[in-house]
Amino acid sequence: MAANIPSTYFLRENKNTFIFLSAVVAVLMTGMSGLGLIFPDLFYPTSEITEMFLSNDLVNILIGTPFFLVSLIYIKQGKMIGALLLPGALIYVIYNYFAYLLGTPFSWSTVGYLLLVFLGVLALFLLLRSINHNEVKVALEGRVADKFSGWVLVIFGLAFIGLALSEIVPGILDGSIPPLCEKAVSAADILVSLGWISGGTLLLRRKAPGYSLGLGFLMAPSSLFIGLILYFFFAPILTGRAFDWTEVLTILIMGMICFVPTALYSRGINRS
Repeated sequence: MAANIPSTYFLRENKNTFIFLSAVVAVLMTGMSGLGLIFPDLFYPTSEITEMFLSNDLVNILIGTPFFLVSLIYIKQGKMIGALLLPGALIYVIYNYFAYLLGTPFSWSTVGYLLLVFLGVLALFLLLRSINHNEVKVALEGRVADKFSGWVLVIFGLAFIGLALSEIVPGILDGSIPPLCEKAVSAADILVSLGWISGGTLLLRRKAPGYSLGLGFLMAPSSLFIGLILYFFFAPILTGRAFDWTEVLTILIMGMICFVPTALYSRGINRS
């Protein structure tokens, strides 16, 4: 089965390096999130920042950490799906901690956030450099929902960029530019959306790297949507934020746009 091809078949070099870096990112993310939950006053100086990030720390532990564990275990077992999942886990960290980096005032924790973003980008670069993209394409072409997934990623990326710009541009035009920390999530949305558009375009053009990135790019927003739903449940408990079923249902419906192609792509890998 293509999904169980030995890792040496599609990983060419730097395997131990990106595995080690990814493990470091997972441990550091778990540690930073755990400390944020235990000592929120040391990390989040205002109630607004606490409401924005404290619940997300718990989500990181419940979603981000297992995401890394599953990916790395599959890679160690020599299963191709592990290397295709890992980009999603790394993108999850890059997105989240880019928002933390912009959304919190400079302090000792800033070093940890910056390190997580840097190591996440480095591990992702080494992983993509290591994967034999042509072999992955041979294994998956015609077996995964490449066109459907590609269009979802492109449209989704453009939509999120549009939403993010609608939050930022009005303040620029009327001269009341809000502090960057207030638009940290919008800035992170633009960053990750550019990746979704790039990955979707590669899939639509049936370029080999698109098949390597497809599952990761689909899993990243899927995990973020699941995390956001959990955030809406945890925030009222941890920060006193009002609970609203409308928010939960809206995000669930939006998330289905990613959940469906992610499931189809995963099934294609397992059936290849």
